Amino acid sequence: MLVPATAGAVPDDSFPVAGAFMRWVQLIAPRLHGSANGRASGRLLAVTRLDGQLGFSGVGPSQCEAGGTHAAVRTAGWEWPHLLVQSVDAAPALSDRQAAAGLVAELTADDFATADVGLTPHGRNCIDLVRVNGPQGPRRRQALENDALILFSGGARGIGALCAAALARETRARMLVVGRTAMSPADPDWASGAVGRALRASAIAYLRQAGSEPALRQIEALCRSVEAEREVRDAMAQLQACSPSVEYLTADVADGAVLATKLAAATARLGPVTAIVHAAGVLADRRIEDVQAADVNLIFRPKIGGLRNLLNAVNRDRLTRLALFSSTAACFGNEGQAVYAMANEVLNKYAFGLARELPAARVLALDWGPWHAGMVTDEIADRFLARGIALLPPEAGCAAFLDLFLDDTPGAYQFVIGDGPKNLAGPVESRAMTEASIRGIA
Repeated sequence: MLVPATAGAVPDDSFPVAGAFMRWVQLIAPRLHGSANGRASGRLLAVTRLDGQLGFSGVGPSQCEAGGTHAAVRTAGWEWPHLLVQSVDAAPALSDRQAAAGLVAELTADDFATADVGLTPHGRNCIDLVRVNGPQGPRRRQALENDALILFSGGARGIGALCAAALARETRARMLVVGRTAMSPADPDWASGAVGRALRASAIAYLRQAGSEPALRQIEALCRSVEAEREVRDAMAQLQACSPSVEYLTADVADGAVLATKLAAATARLGPVTAIVHAAGVLADRRIEDVQAADVNLIFRPKIGGLRNLLNAVNRDRLTRLALFSSTAACFGNEGQAVYAMANEVLNKYAFGLARELPAARVLALDWGPWHAGMVTDEIADRFLARGIALLPPEAGCAAFLDLFLDDTPGAYQFVIGDGPKNLAGPVESRAMTEASIRGIA
């Protein structure tokens, strides 16, 4: 399957390659499914033409989206274990004839174990994961600039809030925190002080007062709204207790116009943004056969569209640090998360592309394993543990974030932090950290 990159500029709210790729995989899925005995019965090989280095040299936005398909292929290997799956990235410097010869060699090789291969005029490449030391503490951390202003998307909920609070305690840095959830000063009267079943009962009573019998989805949505606002208030209270200048902007990063307007007003008062941490994201798990076009937009708009909008709303030349929150699902694939894995892999590719554009900046792609916090509910945590995947303790995750973000060495770096369903460097523990890079192979 040849994955084309889109020609020309990519609209900030459009993801044509990702949507088309999922449709193609669904169309050919009936031919890929295995026989009853479960033996390997087919191959799924996706071909991109990024740089022959799987995007690690830094490619443009349209190529980044094509590179995200590598993660969807990895996920197919988990969902359809009877398949042999592989992504091959042929360098544009190779002629069509040379690229075709390389693909034939991959298809006919006895060893089909390498999931991702890059082909260049100089040979084959693969992704290398090398274990690095875990959190090193303050001795690796450099002070931020005196005028530093950190723009933190998703910094008031989930693991974003945990990392933002750790950063505020460590540096007392000025922050602009962006999130979709409104931050009201207190609970509505009907919900005041109620939690758990009491909150649910209060929501039912409140909705009944409106004159109708509430549906289950209305009750759950109302409770989630109250709980989300509480989470934001608590997170902002922690940040404001640590830092003299922290503001919350209610904006959806996927809405570029609103985001730009609110950031323009804030930076007119506070000065330019000097660092971005992009932690916004949405989960919507489905197996490949069940993915709908709406799922691609739902997941890609905050993760990829949001990044584009954040970058468009600031002066990029003033940026010294960027940290993009990705996932081990991108690096290894994960059952039920083809679209989520793909979006996070696009984010990984963006990190290397941005480092080429901003050579003096430090750009991080942080592929987090599941934390015992954030979007990982108790039900999700139980599923991970049943598969032998350890959860990352919040204190270890925050320490790793501080070490990596406050190191001022410029360049692009991709780190895999914590556990995942498959680690090319061998089994890992919940606190493990590996750095991803490209290396030549025979």
